[in-house]
Amino acid sequence: RSFWACAEDPLEQLNLHTEQVTISGLSSGAYMAGQYHLAHAEQVSGVAMLAGGPYYCAQGNLGQAMAACLHKEDAPIHLDAINRTIDDYQSRGLLASDSAIKDSKVWIFHGDKDETVGRHVAEHLVKQYQQWFKQDNITVIFDDEANHHFPTMSEGHACDISVSPFIGACQFDAAGALLTTTVGQLNAPSTSAQGEVYPIKQHQLGGDSAKSIAKNGYVYIPDVCLDGEPCSLHVS
Repeated sequence: RSFWACAEDPLEQLNLHTEQVTISGLSSGAYMAGQYHLAHAEQVSGVAMLAGGPYYCAQGNLGQAMAACLHKEDAPIHLDAINRTIDDYQSRGLLASDSAIKDSKVWIFHGDKDETVGRHVAEHLVKQYQQWFKQDNITVIFDDEANHHFPTMSEGHACDISVSPFIGACQFDAAGALLTTTVGQLNAPSTSAQGEVYPIKQHQLGGDSAKSIAKNGYVYIPDVCLDGEPCSLHVS
């Protein structure tokens, strides 16, 4: 059943901390998370990026995106030019202010066996965020064993390979680590589900502006949230 389709206004049924939204993403999703964070930092309390690169890395050029922003080391990423664009966008109100960005918590992960997005790309992402944050305000993990995937303790394929569905058994709980940084101290993981996964009709909710994304998204809602307990929203 679709929770979102049967509710007249589904957000009214959830007691969400809307000022404490956290976001994360892997690969292109990491770029998405960074873009959303810099555009709407006043809404975002934490962001986690796995196997991604700096904001505006492609600078509107597909060739740049497929070379410098992935793994081609001889295709430079020009942070100075990117910073000038960021300054321009901020001056026009198209990106959040530096002060809003500084209020967020940041978690960055890259696997050294990643053959899709090079380490130098992730290092540029770290350098970009260091412009706003002190080093101890950013959690950065460069993992010796991980390839291009989302690391888990034991689920998925071998840690040193990257195949669909891009989940790697790396003896590392990336979800727990990134949520601990961006949200705060967590309860111990449950041995069974404490809620349900519901489809979200994204085109219906977003209208014409949502036609470029998948028709359906999915939301996991713990039972206590449906019962009205205060809950936080994480978008991945």
